[in-house]
Amino acid sequence: MSNKEINDELQKQFKIIEEAIRKQHKDIESQLIFKYKELLKDIRFSLSEMYRKYGDKVTFDEMKKYRRLEYLEKKIAEDITNLTGESISLFSKQVPLLYKSSSQLTTNAIGGVLEIDFSFSLPNFQTIRESLTNPYDRVGWEWRTKGHHLKSIEKVKSEITRGLIEGKGFSKTTAEITQKVNGLTNNVVRIVRTESHRVQVAARNDALEKSIKNGKKIGITLVKVISSVLDDRTRAQSSQMHGQMAGKDGLFRYPNGVRGLPGNTGVAEFDINDRETIIVQEKSEYLAMLKKR
Repeated sequence: MSNKEINDELQKQFKIIEEAIRKQHKDIESQLIFKYKELLKDIRFSLSEMYRKYGDKVTFDEMKKYRRLEYLEKKIAEDITNLTGESISLFSKQVPLLYKSSSQLTTNAIGGVLEIDFSFSLPNFQTIRESLTNPYDRVGWEWRTKGHHLKSIEKVKSEITRGLIEGKGFSKTTAEITQKVNGLTNNVVRIVRTESHRVQVAARNDALEKSIKNGKKIGITLVKVISSVLDDRTRAQSSQMHGQMAGKDGLFRYPNGVRGLPGNTGVAEFDINDRETIIVQEKSEYLAMLKKR
């Protein structure tokens, strides 16, 4: 194949990979969202039982008697706490699979285009987990997840108390609590989406670095380039980074001067819900495209 044909085929394969990765993201998010919908059902059921037993006009003082409110709040807190562990466990198990999938998809695609075997052994799952610890995240995604759940417990308890004091009844109280649980769901999904992207970019970068070295052995020069999703939701920095080639250190220079990889810069406004990734292009074709801009 000519250099242009190699480049065109590489871009085609990366589009296929991105679609596969999007499906993986959606699958993890769907599992999480289902769990939080079940949590909301459990909370609504607990509240419906309270109002069924004591009436829709039950007061705060009545629920304080015999520790009724305390028992209700304890049950809801336990439900939310249990889900905290389930959410963390679910994603922790997915991390090595995300790394492996991103690495293998990338390696197989490039090897297929260049018609050579770029396969290489992957580290074991524990090594992957340890190597993917975010050096910029001093709090850690697990603790941030726990923090959101703890805040949610207090918010739900506060809404129940306010509902009783103000006599809102079941419908209005559950409507307020639904907003709080949906907010918790969105926060957890955002954390998982950000961390999933970071892991998959890190894995792809490892695969690309090895593939670039192997490409040189057969006389093909590949370069790493950022590819951003360009639409009306694209951030200014992503637009600027689109098409940028990595430096000699293998990293990219962002508008604020920081050097890093997409989703791995350590700058929150760049990394959260990041929509950039890295691909490779045949160098001469990449330079030719730059001249046409």
